[in-house]
Amino acid sequence: MKGLDDKVYRSTDLKGHVVILSFWISLRKPVWGSKQAQQFADAIRQFRSETDPISLGILQADKEEISALMATQTLPFIPVPNSYGFHQKFAVTSGPSFMVIDRNGKVAAFIEGSDYDQLKQAMAKVSR
Repeated sequence: MKGLDDKVYRSTDLKGHVVILSFWISLRKPVWGSKQAQQFADAIRQFRSETDPISLGILQADKEEISALMATQTLPFIPVPNSYGFHQKFAVTSGPSFMVIDRNGKVAAFIEGSDYDQLKQAMAKVSR
């Protein structure tokens, strides 16, 4: 995956890190807004360190749309634009959905919907 930060994120390079893939259908209301950004940021805040988790937002939006949004707010993830193919690859049909990957590169949790308590529980498990 190529993030908006121009870095390429490969699963082999991410091994050794906790990774959160957050799948968003859109960065427009009602799917995305300041409430969703805050809930997501709050859910992972206590697990943040200098290196983990690596949080990638899988988005269908293009670079221009994401950049325009980032001019008005901070996103709690590194955006990966134009990534509809990743929704299909991981069989994600609803948003938001979260995939938590442990340091060994194994999927530790897949959470459909905005169950931030379940996200916190998954993060607690993999962050030990």
